[in-house]
Amino acid sequence: MGESEAPSQEDAALLYGAEYYASHCGPVAYDRSRPEWASFFGNVADELIRAFRPHKAFDAGCAHGFLVEALWDRGVETHGRDISAYAIEQVRPDVRRYCAAGSLVAPIEGYYDLLTCIEVLEHLTEDDGMQAIANLTRASSTIVMSSSPSDFEEPTHLNVQPPLYWMKAFAEHRFRPVIDVALPSITPHTLVFRKDAETPGAAFLSACAEIVRCRIQLHEERHRLTAERSALSRSLAVFDADYYTQVNPDVIEAGCDPLEHYVTYGRLEGRFPNAAFAAAVDGIVHGYHTRQAP
Repeated sequence: MGESEAPSQEDAALLYGAEYYASHCGPVAYDRSRPEWASFFGNVADELIRAFRPHKAFDAGCAHGFLVEALWDRGVETHGRDISAYAIEQVRPDVRRYCAAGSLVAPIEGYYDLLTCIEVLEHLTEDDGMQAIANLTRASSTIVMSSSPSDFEEPTHLNVQPPLYWMKAFAEHRFRPVIDVALPSITPHTLVFRKDAETPGAAFLSACAEIVRCRIQLHEERHRLTAERSALSRSLAVFDADYYTQVNPDVIEAGCDPLEHYVTYGRLEGRFPNAAFAAAVDGIVHGYHTRQAP
């Protein structure tokens, strides 16, 4: 969606309703029926408290208030704001009075030890995002923000940018990225900013952006290896050495151990670990060709 198609603040408030939270926040619906969210934000709250020890916090774009309530439950006075009146209605009743429906383009009243803004700024146009950043930086000297650098598919994402873009935007308000504080429970691209006496230089920001890029790359590689290890474990659990050597006589001829050959070469070459697996793949391929036949 281009900037010219961006919704007004009134339309945006309606856009982020029940359907959005049910189907636009990842594979798991964003609501209280899913225990994953309480666990996720509980871990985030614990990490924020360990890193910053705040007494008073503000969550910009608080949605259903999961982080607000998690921090309150841990003794941190926390307030929040979200564009969606629907989302604010979903906030837990005992902390709902600390959350308000409204835009981040409007000033934030008060001052906070810690301000969080998690996966929010990419939903704003560039102009509104810059105004929101100006408001955020007036409300706290320590800001934790994350904004997806790669999710261009979500239709409500109006301004997807790399970390360096956000670093430069916060630097205009003399906020320096703090690279030695990582918050992996949120996202690998999460950024921490602190108010500084001077504007950070371009070379420093570029170096920080490179560190974050490497952090994201490392996270993706870990995710890939975990998935690969899981797939391999499933294959090994049903590995049939007799079947493997019967259909792959070259393995015996080469004097290789069947399991070692499969792990090192066979699985990468598309060889099957057992007869049932081979039959299943055969059935899928046969079914595909049958459907394609005139």
